[in-house]
Amino acid sequence: MITGSVLSGSVQAGDVVEILPEKIQARVRGVQSHDHTVGEVKAGYRAALNLAGVDNEQLYRGQVIGYFYRKVKRCHPVNPVTFNSAWKK
Repeated sequence: MITGSVLSGSVQAGDVVEILPEKIQARVRGVQSHDHTVGEVKAGYRAALNLAGVDNEQLYRGQVIGYFYRKVKRCHPVNPVTFNSAWKK
């Protein structure tokens, strides 16, 4: 799990996201807020994301997660989600 605050937009299970500045793509396996599994988190929520396709060694405090658009192959800057800590053990 990676945890942090949703600054804008929303995230739900199944979304493909991009972790910046490394440009790592990952799929959201699950979403939690305050230790409860939820369908979606929106701006203002504290959240925990279970990500597939990324190693915990690649994650660190302060990274930004945003939606990945396959057509343009880059993160959309309007809907970033910032997570402030690395993986929970």
